[in-house]
Amino acid sequence: MTLEDKSISLNTYEFLLSRMKGTLSSYGYSVDNPDFWNTIISSDGATYNDYFCDNVLNQASRYVIAEYLFDQKGLVLTEEREKIVDDLMEAQIKKAGSKNQLNAVLKDYGVNYNMLREIYFTEARIDMLKDTLYGDKGELIGKEEKDKYLNENYVAFGQLLVAGYYYVIDTDKFGDQVYYTDDKHTAISYDKVNGHTKINEYGFEEKDILGGVVYYNDEGKIAYDKKNGVLGYTMEDGEKVIEYYDDAKMSEIYTDVTAYAAEADGSIEKFKELAKKYGEGESDGDIMYLFSSPGYYAAQHSSYAYLDNITKELSTMKVGECKVVKSDFGYHVICKYEIEENVYDSEKQKDVFLDFYEELTAYLFEEECKKYESMVKIDRSVASEAPDMISVGTNKLY
Repeated sequence: MTLEDKSISLNTYEFLLSRMKGTLSSYGYSVDNPDFWNTIISSDGATYNDYFCDNVLNQASRYVIAEYLFDQKGLVLTEEREKIVDDLMEAQIKKAGSKNQLNAVLKDYGVNYNMLREIYFTEARIDMLKDTLYGDKGELIGKEEKDKYLNENYVAFGQLLVAGYYYVIDTDKFGDQVYYTDDKHTAISYDKVNGHTKINEYGFEEKDILGGVVYYNDEGKIAYDKKNGVLGYTMEDGEKVIEYYDDAKMSEIYTDVTAYAAEADGSIEKFKELAKKYGEGESDGDIMYLFSSPGYYAAQHSSYAYLDNITKELSTMKVGECKVVKSDFGYHVICKYEIEENVYDSEKQKDVFLDFYEELTAYLFEEECKKYESMVKIDRSVASEAPDMISVGTNKLY
């Protein structure tokens, strides 16, 4: 692959394939199973193998375009950035044991020490080019570009979550709910004012398994201090045990949530009132933000897949509109909110927008690279003989 006097070798392409395979492996994909790669994913007969090979080929083209732009802008890699690469290579040798042992490992990824070092230098130049174009932390990006990216890729909403499960309450031998002094179940919270103790056969006050003196009420049951105590939940491996409602109960919940959505539809303020009154989550009614790319959350973890359904619904909704989305957690009544001004710099939302500038920089850089795609030449005779996702090694380290 070439762009004027800049080039990317077959070895670099194979290395990038191995990285992609390592990334997919980390996400839990069956990368060692040829059947996975041969799965057809589109009407034209393309497989996962085809898709990711094309994806990496495109990534490789960005490397050669970046090298070209780096020279066009008259940039020179700083000594500081060169040292970072050299220090990294020294660390790789130390980790492997020796340069020969490192080369033995890198062979599975199509490269050797010298090739890997040059790839790292290319990536250092790409980083320096991005910093020159957009700033180290996106400070050179204009507000118009930031707002455009924000509105095209994020959604704002509130939710009223009604859970489809409940936490199992800890009960005593009488079947009564247990109250503790704190959430950690440090001790039983007894009503020592109205309760009384019992003397065992040895002449001592009866104690519970946590070492506290037991207090009983006049009915002979445990006397709990329900006013000051904390309701206890059955724990397993440090987590609260949950049980799911049956179909009849879920049907009742669905009737309720559809009524909530209908009542609040068109009014964010009305929705917030209902969310605070009926919601079962800490963030019910509060403004929340999600990245709205299709399949984004399922790709991270299957338990987050319901967020993809929420963003899908929000993408066609109007501000103030309410809808119901079902998930493994229950029913989510969602209401679309207006995106706040400059929210990407908000201290309150900093966790959500932690990677905003990195994502925006990557997007802008991709748009810049597209301008030079037609100038990139690929030797198809070499590409046709290149390794694919099935044959390349799984690289999680380099």
